[in-house]
Amino acid sequence: MLNARALTELLTLNTDDTLCKQWWLMTPNGTLLAYSQPSGIKTLRNKAAVVALSWQEHQLLMQPQPNDSEQDEDEASTSRTREPVVSLRALTIESTTSNVLTTRVQAGLLLSLEGGVPPRRHGFEPKTSAEGDDDAVYPPEDTAGAATSSEELTTSRPSSTMSNAAISILRLQRKKLDALADAILDELERTGQIVGFTIVKLYENGTNGHAARPKVLIPEKVSPDGLKLLQASLDVHERKGLSPQELEEVIGEYDALIVRSETKVTAALLAAGKRLRVVARAGVGVDNVDLDAATKLGIIVVNSPQGNINAAAEHTIALLMATARNIDIASASLKSGKWERSKLVGVEVKGKTLAIIGLGKVGLTVARAAGGLGMDLIAFDPYANTSLAASANVEIVSTMDELLKQADFLTIHTPLIASTKGMISANELAKMKKTARVLNVARGGMFDEAALLEALEAGTIAGAGIDVFTSEPPAPDDNASKLIAHPKVVATPHLGASTVEAQENVSIDVCTQVISILSGQMPRSAVNAPLILPEEYRTLSPFVSLLEKMGSLYTQHFQPPSASQPRKIFHLTYTGALASAQTTKPLFAAFLKGLLTPITSSESLNINLVNAEIVAKERGILINESRSREEDLESSSGFASSVTLTARVAPRSPSVSRVPDPFSQAQKRDQDHTITGFVSANTPYISRLGRFECRFIPSGTLLICRNFDSPGKIGVVGGRLGKAGVNIRFMSVAPIDEDEGEVDGKGNGEGKNEALMILGIAGSVSKEVKESLVGEDGVLEAGVVVL
Repeated sequence: MLNARALTELLTLNTDDTLCKQWWLMTPNGTLLAYSQPSGIKTLRNKAAVVALSWQEHQLLMQPQPNDSEQDEDEASTSRTREPVVSLRALTIESTTSNVLTTRVQAGLLLSLEGGVPPRRHGFEPKTSAEGDDDAVYPPEDTAGAATSSEELTTSRPSSTMSNAAISILRLQRKKLDALADAILDELERTGQIVGFTIVKLYENGTNGHAARPKVLIPEKVSPDGLKLLQASLDVHERKGLSPQELEEVIGEYDALIVRSETKVTAALLAAGKRLRVVARAGVGVDNVDLDAATKLGIIVVNSPQGNINAAAEHTIALLMATARNIDIASASLKSGKWERSKLVGVEVKGKTLAIIGLGKVGLTVARAAGGLGMDLIAFDPYANTSLAASANVEIVSTMDELLKQADFLTIHTPLIASTKGMISANELAKMKKTARVLNVARGGMFDEAALLEALEAGTIAGAGIDVFTSEPPAPDDNASKLIAHPKVVATPHLGASTVEAQENVSIDVCTQVISILSGQMPRSAVNAPLILPEEYRTLSPFVSLLEKMGSLYTQHFQPPSASQPRKIFHLTYTGALASAQTTKPLFAAFLKGLLTPITSSESLNINLVNAEIVAKERGILINESRSREEDLESSSGFASSVTLTARVAPRSPSVSRVPDPFSQAQKRDQDHTITGFVSANTPYISRLGRFECRFIPSGTLLICRNFDSPGKIGVVGGRLGKAGVNIRFMSVAPIDEDEGEVDGKGNGEGKNEALMILGIAGSVSKEVKESLVGEDGVLEAGVVVL
């Protein structure tokens, strides 16, 4: 039996015995949801509770609040006694950590709670509590001005159906939570009346007045501008100087970790981060992060690939000039009181060949700067954009050997991975001119430091400019330290990104990405996921929602868990402008999540664009993707991009078994299913469902009926739903596709066409109502889908 204590526990987080500290928002369709960021609404997870209130007839019955400027004292006094009245059908208490716990109220009961609703300061007082009773629930006293915040005390009008409704705000302290539960249950048991509220802000310990915010740990320096961005919406903890063990001990409390190059983000640290959703590297290189471990755990790793491009390129040019003109030796000689002009003769760079390994953003920036100095430019990069290279006057060579032989100066700008570690060793250095100089402002370990030291000592390489080392800082007796001390080496302590501008740029970039990810948006620069440029993000974002809806719709409509189904192969076809997207991994991940959500518990389902392919492989789900550029799509269909899901029966592997195939060819053909969707004005639509052409928004609770395409069927369905007290929000009737008319079906078998009826409904439909719809009146199937 639902009691006050059970309700209290459902309204709180069990973890650490703290309030869930979330905003709870009543949506126009009558569902109370929670969200932790202003940019989106999400169902509470991780031992939190969801309270869903179903509106009767989709109406909120409240008297409107008079405008303060237009009311006199008497009118204001009268308005304080006006009572919000909400007509409800059911109160559902649902915990994601246990079975759904539901208590229903008889349909038609008017549920309300008497209480004053003063203008611009809304609270409530249960009728059952005597004046002065310690257990009565009152609005909390002002704490540090929180009670008078304009954000908390606004009155909103959420939809046209509730345009005359004043939405009350109930502010609640933790110590009053038990009293609220008691009040709700007392009213429900005594009179069938219950508190009618629409927005609740829960306070942590009844004091601070702030909603719960994701926590971010920063063990290294981040620019003040980046910190300000984070602090506006997140709980930021700067804790510098933590040892690896201390970091592992505290990381479990945090949702995000922001590091530079010093912190080692190991597999053990990631495993200890039970709440960790994103690791942000304020810079480009992520060799201090275990990407494989992060990917397996579904943790997004982001960096700032553009924030320090210019700084790294400029430092490369600085080292190039320093090695060419013996700058550091000349400076040290002069400071020691010497004047050694004749010993410090350098070389000009004009007309010399700069060889670049890796023609990415930094490499191209270096090339353009060096081109301005009159240098000849060559590059080795199997994946180089030839048009960009040509625009920078860079000649792409086909082999590394060809590059090395021509180089007067060699610079590397590639990531440090297994194939690039030690890529310039004794063998490569031996192929270069004795007058050549080498530069490394990328990552330590690109050069074999022992081989480079030996080449400098032997005079087979003229000089080196080094900013990064295999181990930082180098140990006193290792090869890196010997290189630093060598007279032919200009060395700096990893200063490639150390400019005021770069520090600010990378900090602001990664902080912005952390905020986006923690509010449910796609990452822009995830290194264990595809790079999503801002313009591509704008294109993909609405389709992410569409693909998740399509996956969920397929599972619920075509393949319910109880049905015996052959194994399917899923084909996603991206058509029109969407086919030009550089990556579709976010769409792949969204579809897989939608496909599994209806049949998987929320606690065990953690799918994102980082680990989607791994999850699909582990579960044996085959998803193929293809692109189709139909030039006349927009003119013929009214939209520029669409996605088609086709689920086909997987072919059986060859077998010597004599066991008959339980699915005949006709059954297999009938169990091939198609869903097509598109986006219009950032709203997802379904335009084909199975054999039927349709147009509806996949949202909320949908009743989908397959029926004979003959007069009277809408009346049959509408009438029976009306008798059952089910309110219809919208209806879409879908005829069968002309090309599908010959497909086997009951309607075709009886010489009648079929149609599909999609109804958006408020609340739920009982099994008895669904069964009553199917019968002799021409309705062949009826099912409910919740999206």
